[in-house]
Amino acid sequence: MNLRLKFTILIGLAITAAVVLATSTVYWIAREELEKEAAHRLQQTTSLISTQVEARFEALLRSVDVWARTDLVQKALLNPHDPALIDRVNRTFADIVQNEPVLQTFNLFDTRAAVVASSISERVGLQVAQDVVKEREDFRTALTGKYAVKGPFMGLSSGQPVISLAVPVKAEGNVIGVLRPVMGIADFNEKLLKPLMKGLEGKLLIFAPDLDTERKIKPVDPTLVIETPYVAPGIPSIPEIQRNNKGIVEYTSGGVERYAAFQWMQQPRALVVVEMPLRDVLAPIRHIQYATVVIVVIMVPFIWVLAGIAVRPLLSNLRACLQFARSIRDGHLEERIRVKSRDDVGELAAGLNEMAERLERQQIALKESELKYRSIFETTVEGIFQASGDGRFLTANPALARILGVDSTETLFRHRVHEFHAHPRDREILMDEFQKEGEVTSYEFDIRRPDGEIRRCLFNGLAHMDEGGRFTMIQGILHDVTRERRAEAAKRHAETAERLALRARLQALRYQINPHFIFNVLNTIDVLSRKRPERIPDLLQKLAFYLRYTLHPKAQGAVLLHEEVQSVKAYLAIEKVRFEDHLEVAFDMGPGATGAVLPDMVLQPLVENAIKHGMRTSEMPLKILIRAEIKDGYLYISVRNTGRWVEASTGAARPPVGLTNLRERLEVFYGDDFSFETSVKDGWVRIAIRLPRTPVFSFQSPE
Repeated sequence: MNLRLKFTILIGLAITAAVVLATSTVYWIAREELEKEAAHRLQQTTSLISTQVEARFEALLRSVDVWARTDLVQKALLNPHDPALIDRVNRTFADIVQNEPVLQTFNLFDTRAAVVASSISERVGLQVAQDVVKEREDFRTALTGKYAVKGPFMGLSSGQPVISLAVPVKAEGNVIGVLRPVMGIADFNEKLLKPLMKGLEGKLLIFAPDLDTERKIKPVDPTLVIETPYVAPGIPSIPEIQRNNKGIVEYTSGGVERYAAFQWMQQPRALVVVEMPLRDVLAPIRHIQYATVVIVVIMVPFIWVLAGIAVRPLLSNLRACLQFARSIRDGHLEERIRVKSRDDVGELAAGLNEMAERLERQQIALKESELKYRSIFETTVEGIFQASGDGRFLTANPALARILGVDSTETLFRHRVHEFHAHPRDREILMDEFQKEGEVTSYEFDIRRPDGEIRRCLFNGLAHMDEGGRFTMIQGILHDVTRERRAEAAKRHAETAERLALRARLQALRYQINPHFIFNVLNTIDVLSRKRPERIPDLLQKLAFYLRYTLHPKAQGAVLLHEEVQSVKAYLAIEKVRFEDHLEVAFDMGPGATGAVLPDMVLQPLVENAIKHGMRTSEMPLKILIRAEIKDGYLYISVRNTGRWVEASTGAARPPVGLTNLRERLEVFYGDDFSFETSVKDGWVRIAIRLPRTPVFSFQSPE
């Protein structure tokens, strides 16, 4: 190996090691610096935004206080029945809301919380608004002459998270009313805070972590229903946020790791959060490791081949690549490598330039996506309407027209509500419920369409009444449940048919079992009639007892194991007459086992099988052990007999009736949740079954 080759190899290895080490060092240093820089930038932004938001609320309070001191507002409180004056105030308030994008409403209340003037003129004199506001803490505080900021809380008027301001209106030192503007959290985040982040990475918002936004609140004010639902920011509950006034946290939201800075505001008591995905923090250095591999693979062969000629250009180009990696680390994605050579290092430079361009495009796309938002509108399938006290439709949506079978809402307005009731009694029940409770929930009744078709509908409604108890307006939601109710009826019919078929199958299986017992007993009587006829009367008494048990109908085919054991003992008494000293039987019943519930005629086929085959294969006397126990919530039953197992004869027309019948009955009652096992060991044949305490096909306990 000559010196040039050695030098080339050493240079190649050294450069390779240096590139790997330098790139790795740059990556980890760059990552640490990027994380520190992001945390510092987020904290600064959060502190600045918190100060701006609190200053904005202070400015709003001062602005509202200025309005509270104006003659126009005070005259409105002193002359609430002057229509021209109130109309002027309403228009003024509407202009305020129009010019202040974060405001939902601007309202003037007297000391009884009655709406004197509002940016929504329909609210004036609205009783439901008075009932809600008079209970609000900020309104009561303003009545004492103090400013108040309340929120965030779920507004009962809009069903949205809101913040309210309350400023007292004074005349001659006395509080004569309250100015109370309300702003929505969603509007505040979208229209005020979101523009502050324009051109910056991440997301900025305020919210209340303990606000229950999942609970659905039914708006009580039809004049202010927000169609777009409030979307919670998806920030998880973190103890550090609850304990500290400000700080940096890291969490995963929506499957994305995020950096976030937070700070609590004092007025209102809300949380300001500025967050950005961790992948965006590390985006400038994401592909440095891959670039390192490419550099090493391409550069080393060239160094070995070109030796000293290629060393200097390669080193120069590598330095350019390293500098470019540092530029990426520093966030200068607009820069590019300028390498004139057309060798592999030149291709590497082109690849790095392409990577930088891709990162830059991704960064731009990310910023654009963060500026986009969308609104979700749902097309309801329920019919929604308002009707007057005498049943005239005031408003209705197209879905209601479809449900009631008319071609349009305009046609619907020519009808009265009672014309669609299939049964007049339903209308009487609804009106009585409205009179008593003021609302109706989940009431089902039939409606008759103009073409005569009957439809089943589910109704929810709210009634408005005047002081004399007369209906002024009824609001309702009607849902057509005809298809669902027909499907439920069909399902019940199918279940009933299945249950009757299953019961018939069980009865047929029972008819197979009882004749099987009787045939065996008749054979025994036939034998005794030839050998010992004097024992026939005793045998007939035992047979009568046994038949009374087996032929007596059981509740759903269920018995206690105790009854089953007594039946088997009666059967064995009959067989004892036949086999005398050639048959020995023992019982071993565990604690609580005899109280278990199981299908009738389960134990008897096992005992019959033991006698039938044991008498053919066992030495005399034939010994039988019947055992039962409760274990792990299951009933274990086993029947053992001396002898050996006898397989079914080849070519038989069908397998033995007793055990086959028993398996089929257990499948009916338990499905797949049972076991049926046979085994032979040390001269004993064992049949064991395991049954759950609760069968799949439920039957009533005989108790």
